[in-house]
Amino acid sequence: LFEQRECALRIGEHDPGDQRQFCVECDRRVWAQRGFRTPHCRARARQRVSESSCGLCGMDNLQEVMRALPFIKNSLDVPDSALFTALTSLREHQRLNAATGSAHAAAFCAPDGSIQMTREDVGRHNALDKLIGALAAAQIAPSEGFILLTARCSLELVQKTILAQCPMLVTISAATDLAIQTAEKSGLRLVSLARPDAALVAMPRTG
Repeated sequence: LFEQRECALRIGEHDPGDQRQFCVECDRRVWAQRGFRTPHCRARARQRVSESSCGLCGMDNLQEVMRALPFIKNSLDVPDSALFTALTSLREHQRLNAATGSAHAAAFCAPDGSIQMTREDVGRHNALDKLIGALAAAQIAPSEGFILLTARCSLELVQKTILAQCPMLVTISAATDLAIQTAEKSGLRLVSLARPDAALVAMPRTG
């Protein structure tokens, strides 16, 4: 829903009886000054009681699902050795998965392959959302590194990475055709089937 962190003033928890909800307080003045689209939230409204964090389930507007995405502004030179370094060390950063054996990880890595930040969740979309939010809170630009996900690469994960302006996405499982096509249109470098000793470059280097 939010393309920039300045859209939200505060995120709080609300508990009306037996339903736990999260509320977002928005600054209308910031939206107006920066050209944010107020109707955008209504266009992406989903009419269900429970939703996943993919951002697509329950939507009846295909135009909004396949909305135009910005082009990645920055390129990133990541050698293969750095990619394998990140993949080799990822397990050390998966504390929740070590305890449960059922959690996905989203890691933000420097160009040399060192893992700077990791977030985990039972859902791959949630893990990526947590990581992007944590980077924004820490004022770390996603354009300065690449994202590594312990998941298959689907359309919505590519969309979120592009909107975060991260130039490279690496996933340990395969990418869908639509994910590859979307990455190509926005100049996202996409690597899938990534292992500590091999990987498939679905999209070439950007820039």
